[in-house]
Amino acid sequence: MKYTREFTIGCQYTDPNGFVRAAELWRVMQETAGLHIKEKYYSVEEMQKMDMAFVMSKLCLRFLSSVKPHTGVVARTWARGRSAYKLFRNYEMEDKFSGELLCESATVWALIRLSDRKLMQTDSLVRPIPTCEADVSASIPQKVDTMPVEAYHDVGVHTVGYVDLDTYAHMNNMRYIDLICEHLPLTEDYRVKEICVEYRNEAVFGDRIDISVCRDGDSFFIKGTLSGGRPCFVSRADIERIV
Repeated sequence: MKYTREFTIGCQYTDPNGFVRAAELWRVMQETAGLHIKEKYYSVEEMQKMDMAFVMSKLCLRFLSSVKPHTGVVARTWARGRSAYKLFRNYEMEDKFSGELLCESATVWALIRLSDRKLMQTDSLVRPIPTCEADVSASIPQKVDTMPVEAYHDVGVHTVGYVDLDTYAHMNNMRYIDLICEHLPLTEDYRVKEICVEYRNEAVFGDRIDISVCRDGDSFFIKGTLSGGRPCFVSRADIERIV
């Protein structure tokens, strides 16, 4: 069954083109999922007592229309299914009044043991989360596209700070969307069309993430690397000109 919540998005989340930023739209969908889990299955506190947490491993986020501030939206989320070590969750958002589909997302999550960050089997959950077979056009690739190493160029370093962190003391998945968008020409009459991210290793307070980018037309391949050459994330972001 789909879980539904309504929101109105404020103007403080607007970019210079007059549209709501990609990370804020994703935050609303994530908030909907968090409320779904809390109200129907597990609160964060319960999960912590069980020494468990859900962490995202892959995300595909597709934007079908630009969203103006103060737009009333309806956000929906549902568990799509699971395997031994993966949980699949979908999202969609539509205009509350017109019914226009604004954005949608498909994600892959892992269940980990908080004390040692080790993977746990999904059947470790005492109360399994029921699934819904509804699908979205945003699809999770087996592997997020990357380019040859020599095609990337370094564009800077992001040091993980307080505002990046969440309950689990690592950089929240929403902050990666902001980080990726920092390296797209979104102040030049472009908007984000799609972002796919594969999260490789957690980034925690004080970590330095070296950012490198490769552009191929309207597609940007952006990756982050931690100390010692450990991959933090790889991503592909597609943009299109605002008409």
